[in-house]
Amino acid sequence: MTPSANQFSNAFGEKKEFWQLTLPMKDIQILSLLMICYSVSLAQSDSCGIYVKSVDYNKHKLSYAIDCKTGNCPSVAGSLFNSKDVAILVKGKKIKIKKSTLFGFRNCEKKVYRFYKNSEYQILNSQRIWMYDKPQESGTGMSPNIDIFYYFSVTQDSQILPLTFDNLKDAFPNNIKFHDLLDSSFKGEAELSAYDKYLQKYTLVHVFEESMKME
Repeated sequence: MTPSANQFSNAFGEKKEFWQLTLPMKDIQILSLLMICYSVSLAQSDSCGIYVKSVDYNKHKLSYAIDCKTGNCPSVAGSLFNSKDVAILVKGKKIKIKKSTLFGFRNCEKKVYRFYKNSEYQILNSQRIWMYDKPQESGTGMSPNIDIFYYFSVTQDSQILPLTFDNLKDAFPNNIKFHDLLDSSFKGEAELSAYDKYLQKYTLVHVFEESMKME
C-alpha cells in the first residue's frame, strides 16, 4: 500500500503521520532557519536590486529589492548607465547613492553588473577568473554600431582590465604554466572570451584550472 502524502515511513517500516513525528528543539530551530532562508532566496530570485558589497553578491543578498512581477526595476534603462549615482525609489521617495560605494546590481533578466569607476560591467564568470563584458558604441550617424568588449579581474574587488594576453600574464606573473597555455591554446585575443558548451565554462577558465594542476 502506498503511504498517503501525510504519512512517513521510518527506518523500521513503521508508518506515522507527519504530526506524530517528534524532533529535538535544536533540529526544529535549524529546520525553521533553513525554511526562512529558502523562502528569502526564492523571493529574491525574481527580484532586481542592488548588491551593496561584494559579500552580498556572494550571498545573493539584494538591497532595495523590487519584485519583477509587480514592479519596474529602477534605472536599468538609461538613467543607471553613464552616471555617477544610482537612483532608487524607497517608499515613493527617490534617493541617490554613489556608485563608488556599491558593488553592483541585478536586473529583471537576472543579469548582474559590477560597478567600477562609475561604469557597469556585466559579470560573465565569477569562478577562478572574473570575466565581464561591456558594450560600447562605435561609428557615427543615427544608427551607431554596438561593439562588445571583454574584461577580467583577478578577484571580485580588484581592478577590471581589458582581456588581453599581456594583462593576463601580468595579473598572474608567477604562473608560468598559465602563460604557456595561453600561447598554445588561443590563436588570438578574440578567442579569450570563447565559451565551451561541452565543458559548460569559458575556455580561459578551463585553461587556468589546467595550469593550476600542473603546478
